[in-house]
Amino acid sequence: MLKLLLGLCIGLYAGFLLPAQAADTPAAARDRLVQDVKTWVGGQSGVSAERVEVGPLDGRLRVSPCPPGARMDFPFPSKELVRVRCDIPVWQLFIQVSVRAPKNIVVAARNLAAGTFLAEADLVVRPAEMAEAEALEDRSAVVGRLLKRDLVRGRSFRPQDLDDSARVVRITAALAAGNLFKPEGYRLEVLSRSSVPAGAAPGVAPAEGSRVVRDLPAGHILLATDVSEGRLVLVARQNLSAGQQIDAGMFESRLVANRDPGQRFYTSIEGLEYSALTRNMQAGEPLRASDVRLAVLVQRGQSVLLSVGGAQGLQISVRVEALQDGRLGEQIQLKNPESGRVLGGVVTGKNTARGL
Repeated sequence: MLKLLLGLCIGLYAGFLLPAQAADTPAAARDRLVQDVKTWVGGQSGVSAERVEVGPLDGRLRVSPCPPGARMDFPFPSKELVRVRCDIPVWQLFIQVSVRAPKNIVVAARNLAAGTFLAEADLVVRPAEMAEAEALEDRSAVVGRLLKRDLVRGRSFRPQDLDDSARVVRITAALAAGNLFKPEGYRLEVLSRSSVPAGAAPGVAPAEGSRVVRDLPAGHILLATDVSEGRLVLVARQNLSAGQQIDAGMFESRLVANRDPGQRFYTSIEGLEYSALTRNMQAGEPLRASDVRLAVLVQRGQSVLLSVGGAQGLQISVRVEALQDGRLGEQIQLKNPESGRVLGGVVTGKNTARGL
């Protein structure tokens, strides 16, 4: 149905589609139109223009200049089509659009110093609003690696930030299946990544109460599948509801059974200050990586403190009204209640934003 509608729209406005040899407008005008549509849709949807995708345009399309400026709107509730209109000269065009979901990237959960061997508690996964070149998306590519440079909280991990080595757990005394790990039974060892076997456990001390699931000989490099029975993780103190913003009082550390070694659980509350639960949790349930997402820190209609200016220059703060909900790092629209001017800002905390 959408394709049929697009075909009808293009047919109705054939005057806007000229043969290539008759067109005087440079091809760059088409590119500008696409970028203008992306910027407008991004502003309406509260996302960056980079996440907006525009459907293929007819190859014969030549854009006539619109001195007064083209007007755009969503003519249908689905918001899959943008209507672009010009008054002088009169023309109209429908363009298919979609908003791409953000990818998840691995970022520092706290300030980290060069030389740190990275553990689960040192990192967190969050959606990437803006494109971040080479940002790593897999936690397993980071845990156990050696950090080559200082990294501030919230910065993404990239391959060049990590040394080409990893820390592993080497069994120093044979262990029988079912035995507890003891400090005297293993050592932490640094190897070249090419020497690390696939599926190696992170190079951190096994959690208190962890047991081996099979006989392990001395000299064996511990695999994630070798460990079971227990991990010290965060568990809910009481019943919790989906959407609740996380705070330290909700959870406590507890040794829990580990029947699925591939499941990731949080071991520290650090880095979750601006996060919320994605599901209802019962008291005693462990907090999984999939249970957490960034919380809505700004709600539509709320008063927001907007800061404009740099750290080295004059900084001005003003109260504005949020026109959209927003999570940490998201770009949203804000309105100055005195002038009525619509502004853009990036959410920095609870009811706070930084001007663009």
